[in-house]
Amino acid sequence: MESGALPTQIITDGSTERAGHAPKVVLPAGAQVFAERAARLEQLSKDHPLSAYLALIGRVCCAQAAALPARTAPRPVASVVRLGGAQANLRYLVYAPCSSEWNMVRVKCSACEEDKGVAYLSIAQDGRPGADAPVRAEACDECRTCLKILYQENDPLLDAMGDDLAMLSLDFLVDDQGYRRSGPNFLLHPGSSG
Repeated sequence: MESGALPTQIITDGSTERAGHAPKVVLPAGAQVFAERAARLEQLSKDHPLSAYLALIGRVCCAQAAALPARTAPRPVASVVRLGGAQANLRYLVYAPCSSEWNMVRVKCSACEEDKGVAYLSIAQDGRPGADAPVRAEACDECRTCLKILYQENDPLLDAMGDDLAMLSLDFLVDDQGYRRSGPNFLLHPGSSG
């Protein structure tokens, strides 16, 4: 090999144009990714110096696979209306396992994507009336699901996983009104009343 030569050829036939049409984000296939990871970790753990640790993490992945419904798209734990900068007043759905976020218009159900029959439920928080609460529930009458929506303008330190967990009282309110959570918080498994 000559000094300064590249180890692989540079593509010059124009086939790189297909990269412009490739998806910018590829999301995992729900529980399948955890099941495949668990199987791979089990395979890797055999005769490995970290055998016990790899087997433990494999069991965690099995639990993650069981917690996610099969063949479903990832469901957000909550949505956050951002404060400041280019994201000001934009709503982002937060996916629990990796905290990735994606933009979705406001006043639209993230579960069924309907924009009619969406209402906001809230309770007083930190001395603020429910209408000014930093954490509210966006409830959809079409699919009878709800998702918490966090407003950073009312509290810039909000965290989707932590504040969702801290506002269990709001879960009780929406459950009493016949709504169910549309996405899981993997720090909580509330069960079902139905």
